[in-house]
Amino acid sequence: MNRPDKNAAIQSKQVQRLLAESKISIITSVLLATVVALMQREVIAASTLFVWYGLIVLVSFVRLALIRTYQRAPQDDLSAAQTRLYKLRVGVLVAGVVWGSAGYFLYPATDQQHQQFLIFILVGLTAGGVVSNSADLLSAVVFSITALAPLSIRLLSDEATMAMGAGAVLYLGFLLMLLRSINKSMVENITLHLDSVERELVIKEGKERYRLLLEHSPVGIFHYDTKLVITYCNNKFAEILKNSPEGLIGLDMKLLKDRIVLPALNKALQGETGHYEGQYRATFSDADLWIEMTCASSCDENGRIVGGVGIVQDTTARQQMKGALRQQLVFSNALNKIAKTVVEQHVPALILEETIQVVSEALDTDRALIYDVDFDQRLLIGLCEWLNPSHPEISPTKATYPIDI
Repeated sequence: MNRPDKNAAIQSKQVQRLLAESKISIITSVLLATVVALMQREVIAASTLFVWYGLIVLVSFVRLALIRTYQRAPQDDLSAAQTRLYKLRVGVLVAGVVWGSAGYFLYPATDQQHQQFLIFILVGLTAGGVVSNSADLLSAVVFSITALAPLSIRLLSDEATMAMGAGAVLYLGFLLMLLRSINKSMVENITLHLDSVERELVIKEGKERYRLLLEHSPVGIFHYDTKLVITYCNNKFAEILKNSPEGLIGLDMKLLKDRIVLPALNKALQGETGHYEGQYRATFSDADLWIEMTCASSCDENGRIVGGVGIVQDTTARQQMKGALRQQLVFSNALNKIAKTVVEQHVPALILEETIQVVSEALDTDRALIYDVDFDQRLLIGLCEWLNPSHPEISPTKATYPIDI
């Protein structure tokens, strides 16, 4: 998430917090205003109370309507969040001013009981405003100052209440410092939440990409734990072994009949890279093939080895091609030797002897014979025989045999 998008997300979350917490505080504010109007009616003119209470109700109604509208149509872009935050701040400012006016117009000059009651209400109201508006530092500061400043000025202007005024100013200063700390913590929490959501999304996308990579990979991939039990395999791995993923997952590889791959698997569990290339015969299918397998360690977040990952390629076609090419090269060399013998030798018997030796070695046989077929006499006449010198136990069989048809 780039910086502008993150700022927009943070401001959007701030607006959401303000919307969620302001509704209760506004309703509470109206209830408190009702209590104040009832209590101060004995010492304050009815017209003043009516105007003040009417303004409280009107401002509260407008703010509630604005909150309801915004909650029904959420917006996440930066400009919309800024516009909504500006309007909410204006609403907080107006509410603070109306409440602050109570500290001047509803403050009885001579009745100490009603003075203390009004001070108690305004102090408690600003404390509640700190909590309800803490998502936006400016809103909380504006409300606290506008709600308490007129009362503080009124107290400071009278020698009898100057000490209380000084206390109110100190209290306001404490609230502002507390507000800064609370707002900083809230913004950090919002930022951490957004970062957490972003990380979770990245992890989810990474897992999805890895899953797609595994499922559509042209090679077989499998995971196994420290006990050599397969915990996952893709379709290609199952296809190579002529099996199904369901039939392979949970398989204990220590029970395999062909154990030639186990050293490579165990090497990965020791933190090294295991490798095997050669022939393999499957245990639970008729797969008999050539494979190339590479294994590596799988570690947890603490770096502890919890298993291994294996990558398998079916190299049967490659091995068959290599075998065919080798055989073709052997035959080509044999033909070249025979041609050279025919050119260089002039004695028929020697040509036959060298030719039969070359053919026998090319075909990897232990014995080879050349016969002359005489159809007139109906005989097979042995002309030349070659015996593999590495097998002295083989006896010569060159002779003349009748043709039995």
